[in-house]
Amino acid sequence: MNFPTNWKPIAGWICLILSVFCTATYLTLPFSGFSVGTIATGIVVAMIMGKILFASAIYLLGKKYIDQLKRRLLGRKKTEDTPPSGDNDK
Repeated sequence: MNFPTNWKPIAGWICLILSVFCTATYLTLPFSGFSVGTIATGIVVAMIMGKILFASAIYLLGKKYIDQLKRRLLGRKKTEDTPPSGDNDK
């Protein structure tokens, strides 16, 4: 079985999506109706798995994709495009 040459970004996006699902799981688990012990265990497992998946996504995606994601989510431009601030109007 041969992996495609760009397997890291694909695996990174999958990890990022799964980490979002883990976050949604531990936020909605208290309203599920399970016992307190089951809910507590589920929240801990979902939080740990979400953190591991998010760290894996950051590692697999790399700086290029993370900067793109930051710009999309935060609405910022690249720092190279912004003019320097200061008293340069002499």
